[in-house]
Amino acid sequence: MSNNGGTADEKPHIYCLPPGAAIREQLKEKGMSQKEFALRMDMSQKHISRLINGDVLLTHETALRLETVLGVPAQFWNNLESVCSEKLIRAEAENALEEDAEIAMKLPYSEMAEPGWAEKTENRKEIIINLRKYFGVVKLSLLGEKMISGIIGRNLSVSSGKDLAAMAWIRQCSLKANGIRVPKFTPAAPEGCLYRIRQLTAGKDQKPFTVK
Repeated sequence: MSNNGGTADEKPHIYCLPPGAAIREQLKEKGMSQKEFALRMDMSQKHISRLINGDVLLTHETALRLETVLGVPAQFWNNLESVCSEKLIRAEAENALEEDAEIAMKLPYSEMAEPGWAEKTENRKEIIINLRKYFGVVKLSLLGEKMISGIIGRNLSVSSGKDLAAMAWIRQCSLKANGIRVPKFTPAAPEGCLYRIRQLTAGKDQKPFTVK
């Protein structure tokens, strides 16, 4: 792909106050130990420790208990958990985009978009999202998995531009083949089609992808 990457979007500053940190501050203000807090919450010290360290999710039930014990509304705790979870997911999604960007650059996106296999765009994020949709994967690195890339017993690699171009063609063939009803395969059937297959592969209008 020649110049389809576009300009990388500026990453937003991702910050949130974890519920565990807010609980720790409350305990500090009230001079309450985790042992006493666990007793008042009717929870094990181990669970309270994991909650404060962010190893377990803060549930709605726990939020109600926090409201009773610490005097801070349950909605406050629920909002903290929700906001932090959303920002964490967004951060992980941004990281996945960065990883997929390297693979996307090796795919001939502009040539795939020309016949309508994908939407024409020069925005890097849109290219990655469109490629994920085209291949039907949540992240492009999965194209290296044997069950996805394996074809005729051959393993294709996401590190090779040539293999990725082959995957694009294979995927297009798969998409075109979906819904087409064909007779049951018999070993002798392809013999009568060999001449036609050779004609198609030698067709002047069949232009291979440019691999970089």
